[in-house]
Amino acid sequence: MYPTANRFNVPRLPTVVLQNLMENFNPIELTIPIDTSFSAIDYVSSRQSKIRILTIAANPLTAEAVIRILSKIRSVEELNIYSEVTNVPEKFVIPFEAQSTRIFSASWITFDHLNSMRNCVSIELWESNLTNEDIQKFIDNWKQGLYPNLQWLNVKSSKFTENFSINGLETLEVTINQKFVKREMFNLEAIIHDAVQIHRNDGVIGLIRYYKGHNILHLLV
Repeated sequence: MYPTANRFNVPRLPTVVLQNLMENFNPIELTIPIDTSFSAIDYVSSRQSKIRILTIAANPLTAEAVIRILSKIRSVEELNIYSEVTNVPEKFVIPFEAQSTRIFSASWITFDHLNSMRNCVSIELWESNLTNEDIQKFIDNWKQGLYPNLQWLNVKSSKFTENFSINGLETLEVTINQKFVKREMFNLEAIIHDAVQIHRNDGVIGLIRYYKGHNILHLLV
């Protein structure tokens, strides 16, 4: 278990206070609200070797601001983005290097972004526009071992269809001997209900479930 994180609202702390906090507390949790000061972020990133939890809560937030924040603060265990990200270029690349990535307004997330989260242990994407085909490509890559650390995937998308399926699986729901599996990781409980087994090429077994009517896909490894 991790020690309780020390939570600081970056832009609202004077530089002298930030200096004192970083000298006496490690790791720390940073929340970046709407009035984000990049000078404060620059100060933190130049002096802090590791941040356990980074929460970006500015709304709205441009794509340039997101990449500026993440390029400055690279060593993050848990990344939470609550912001609605705007003005996202078609070939926009973000350094998703956190072990846990949670994006609550993920309509701007593409397959390329999902495909770049290969270091992640946990991925949660809410209100995304990912398609059945995007998830199939993701699962194909996962089977090949391209996401070796992944233990939990939770994706909700308006583009998933009722007949969503995964190649090689007859169904994405168990209807006999139903049960659930729960696992705690980071700051969440990963729970999957009535899931079917899915196998990586190296023999690792995962559980996968699609919740019709809710447009949610879970994968627990």
